[in-house]
Amino acid sequence: MKNSGVRVSLFLIVLSIFIIIGGCAKKPAIIKGTVTDEEGIPQGGAAIFSVPQKYSTLTDTMGNFIIDGVEPGQYSLLAKLGDDSTLINLGLI
Repeated sequence: MKNSGVRVSLFLIVLSIFIIIGGCAKKPAIIKGTVTDEEGIPQGGAAIFSVPQKYSTLTDTMGNFIIDGVEPGQYSLLAKLGDDSTLINLGLI
């Protein structure tokens, strides 16, 4: 384990995101993914926000999250843990 002086944002760099869109692009989508550190260790308790902010959730103890019922549009995801954050551009859903 690294010392407490290491910035937490390092583990948010590895944010795996899977977008599931069923059928027509105009139907609501599901965004799900996992927040891990640079060594692949899941990070529970991270806050996940869509940008623009319509949706939010927290990761479970295994770093997993699900946002259901996402309306079609352009989105990014903001992952925050403590004072550190990472922004991932998803594009058009």
